[in-house]
Amino acid sequence: MKYRPIIICLGMVLTTFLVVHRIQKKSESALVKASQDKQVSLNINLEASANGSTSSGDSDRSATKKTQKSNRYWERVPKPFPVSESTERFEWTSVDGRSEEAIKSLANNSEMVDALIETNNWTKRRQLVYVNPDFTEKAGAVYRDELREIILPGFDGEEFKVSIDVSTDFGEWVTGSFTGTVEGFEDANVVAGSDLNYWSIGIDFKDRHYQIENREEGEWMVSEIDLAAMHAYHGECKIERSIDDVGL
Repeated sequence: MKYRPIIICLGMVLTTFLVVHRIQKKSESALVKASQDKQVSLNINLEASANGSTSSGDSDRSATKKTQKSNRYWERVPKPFPVSESTERFEWTSVDGRSEEAIKSLANNSEMVDALIETNNWTKRRQLVYVNPDFTEKAGAVYRDELREIILPGFDGEEFKVSIDVSTDFGEWVTGSFTGTVEGFEDANVVAGSDLNYWSIGIDFKDRHYQIENREEGEWMVSEIDLAAMHAYHGECKIERSIDDVGL
């Protein structure tokens, strides 16, 4: 079976879930650090007060800088959009995920806002989908070669049955990858990978390409990608793309 160029650029697709996962962890670390910095600043002020010091101006300036930096990150409201359609496996939301207002809810820091706005240059649609926890169990079974098919979502109630060709278990729950074909669609291929249940999935049809990545665990952003527009924007596909190339 002939794989299309987007499948050849597997590294570019699977990098997405690592980027999203890293952004998530970076956000959590920043929030923790901001809390620690606030406590340290409070302790310094209490110490200075006890010693009769009047260096509050320097402390205030330092605290302001730290606050400005930490404001690049924010907590995301879980399941922010109303459900419009559902099956026993997935729930599709009704909000246009390409709108700037929606992007502010999908993102958890200003860099991710910029990255999502940039991807609008080659994204035809973006929809938030909520995933039944049962998917994690099935994915684990696929990685262990106990299950040879799995269901993936498209848009507005679409579901695709994927027959698994090859799967790899990297030994953590749920961490691994698989490839497969979509039943009922000629030459439709799937490439998927997860890192501790944070996913990047490419579904490549003859006439369209879908990409799936996490917002939060159990929440997926499903996007339809214009491959010609993406390649024109980025130039030739390069496996060696760095973290800086994707907006971190």
